[in-house]
Amino acid sequence: MRGWCEREFQVMVRVTFNSLHYMVDRYFYAAKFPRFVGGIWEGADIGLEKYGAVGRFWYSVPPALKWIGGTLTNEAAKLTEWHQRHNK
Repeated sequence: MRGWCEREFQVMVRVTFNSLHYMVDRYFYAAKFPRFVGGIWEGADIGLEKYGAVGRFWYSVPPALKWIGGTLTNEAAKLTEWHQRHNK
């Protein structure tokens, strides 16, 4: 029983990975399932759509870089607000 649950989990993880990979990679359309499952996974068959340029960029940037970009944007907004209040 334990082996079956582990295999099911592996398939779930692979489907999740393939879904994101399909949406961000312009050249990725299908992948084989593990031999014990058989068949092919295709994103178009389950209704997935490819991301545009902005979506591909967002999902390809590592979380740390997103955090830095968000922090810098937030600080720039605070500085702009402070500057507007004190220079009236």
